Amino acid sequence: MERAGIEIIDEAARTARPVDLFWPWFAANDSVFGLSYAGFILYFGISFWQGVLVAVVGIVASFALCGVIAIAGKRGSAPTMVLSRAAFGVDGQKVPGVVSWLVSIGWETFLAILAVLATTTIFERLGWSSGIGTQVVATVVVAALIVGASVAGYHLIMRLQSVLTWVTGAVTLAYVVLTAGDVDWGSVSAVPSGPPQAVVGCW
Repeated sequence: MERAGIEIIDEAARTARPVDLFWPWFAANDSVFGLSYAGFILYFGISFWQGVLVAVVGIVASFALCGVIAIAGKRGSAPTMVLSRAAFGVDGQKVPGVVSWLVSIGWETFLAILAVLATTTIFERLGWSSGIGTQVVATVVVAALIVGASVAGYHLIMRLQSVLTWVTGAVTLAYVVLTAGDVDWGSVSAVPSGPPQAVVGCW
């Protein structure tokens, strides 16, 4: 059971290494759903290769920024939202704190809804069951998994993520292989390049 909150964790209890963060971050960001982001990029009016450039640079830059910011948490032995009180003050920190909370809640809610809808769709395609009943059951199961993992704590989450990393990676790779033959590469290559402001806006 997870007993720690936002308090400073004793040195003896810090068993993880920086490389261990690969598992939760990879598992959380690698999925078939992420492929839709690549399609969304083209709606900015840029070409395929401009989109590849935007995706690579954007991903590397954004996660590098997250890594730099995370250094403060390591050195200060506290979460980012607590450490940023030094910059904003205790009262001033309430604004970015609320924004961060809303973003986190919104993202978790979105993922939970997506999991429920995906479960319902799969059940319908398999001819098992669909409709409101299936959605209700899926909602209860997803909510139980989310709450259960949170209560169980860090060590269980890391174990689950290490498994999910391989599963999501394999599923994503399989999806790419199975759909590659359906891609009209002539049409993809024929998409004209967009202006620089479109590329910057897409970043």
